[in-house]
Amino acid sequence: MLEGNGAIMRAMLAERIEGPLRNHALSWLNGAFNPGWLVGPLLAGLTVDAGITLPFYIAAGALVLGAALAARALEREPVRGGGGSWWAHARERHALTLLRQAPLRMLFGVHFAYACGVAAFYEFFPLWLVDVGRYGTRDIAFVNMGMCALMTCAALFAGRASRHEPRRRAAAQAALAALAILAVGFGSPGIGLVAIVLFGLPHAYYNATIRGWAADQFAAYGQGAQSWACSRPPFAWPIS
Repeated sequence: MLEGNGAIMRAMLAERIEGPLRNHALSWLNGAFNPGWLVGPLLAGLTVDAGITLPFYIAAGALVLGAALAARALEREPVRGGGGSWWAHARERHALTLLRQAPLRMLFGVHFAYACGVAAFYEFFPLWLVDVGRYGTRDIAFVNMGMCALMTCAALFAGRASRHEPRRRAAAQAALAALAILAVGFGSPGIGLVAIVLFGLPHAYYNATIRGWAADQFAAYGQGAQSWACSRPPFAWPIS
């Protein structure tokens, strides 16, 4: 219920900034999210000894705080497109209506496949660290911190203009992310550990590339709705 503020911020950037600066701004926004994925697991690892439920209380409090700050900072705007109730707008203009458009169906399908692979990786690698490396809760938190730190640093540069076609860049970046995941399965514990951390590099570049390209190509459909079509997976996404 509280995840929507990220999509709103991405939509605001996409609507109010144009050209290469917009792509760079979207990438920086991704970089702003990533420290949360970095600090959150670390904080959980450091507080879990005080009680297994304490990290969840901290996470809930952080989400409520973020929602309160967004509600205070963002100006209220009238709903576009005439009158009608909030429910009518939600029913008639929700993001799934974008799937009526063939190019957006293709984008959704491609990114959904990528997101499923990334989500499976996020769910699996902590188990791999426990099973193969005998890592504990805090050790896993530090590994995740390294990956997210790399994603944060990469996001500062990933949105810069490039002479290469965006879809080809996204394809190459997705392939490198897949290669990093593959290395975890087929590599030694040392190689797997390095691959987990290095995965953050192509993943950050892929997110920046596909978000910027989608914002440029499909602005006519509404940036807020388009943000949903490219949203990142629940963990670590850390697309719009």
